[in-house]
Amino acid sequence: MSRARPAAIICSVIAGAVLLLSGSQPWLQVATTLGEGMPRITASLAAATVAPGVIAGGFVLLAGGGALIVVRRIGAALVGGVLIATGAATAAVAVRFGVADHAQAAGAPHRALLAPPGALITAEPTPVWLVALLGALLGVGAGGLAILGARHWRGLAARFRPLAPPPPALVSSVPPPSPAGPAEPLAADAAEVAALWDGQDAGRDPTETASATIRS
Repeated sequence: MSRARPAAIICSVIAGAVLLLSGSQPWLQVATTLGEGMPRITASLAAATVAPGVIAGGFVLLAGGGALIVVRRIGAALVGGVLIATGAATAAVAVRFGVADHAQAAGAPHRALLAPPGALITAEPTPVWLVALLGALLGVGAGGLAILGARHWRGLAARFRPLAPPPPALVSSVPPPSPAGPAEPLAADAAEVAALWDGQDAGRDPTETASATIRS
């Protein structure tokens, strides 16, 4: 089996797990000041709020890793293309977040903190988006491995085919014994045993009877 297959599966699953884990961590630390003498309000925003495409990309990469287990050559190439497209799109989402104006990113901090339009808002990104970027690039690599090794791919269908029935020539053609066949020999043996017991009851030696039977 080609080494590209397990490598692509492992990379795809790890990439999906990295994206999902990084998506659950804080991506943006937001602080709001309503005015002088007012308390400062802080909040942490995760990827679901500021970069929801990261979560979706993580699920797609996990599903792609599972699909690579069962698909064959053409299917492996198609799944590899999906992994490359998903990884590239997720990487673009992470990079766009990293270079964006976080304080005004789609108004998400305002909605999250329920701050009025005139409030002073500061937002600082966390390094988690870089982890998501690495996971997305790993997904691109998994897709590339799947496409490169697709010609050597063998799915489960080729490995778990049912066994073919034996050819007719190997099947024994001997007919089954007749139910009435062994009845006569059994009856004869029973008669001989009964005769020996009758001879013993009459005082005859069973060995003389057996010798006479052999001579005859």
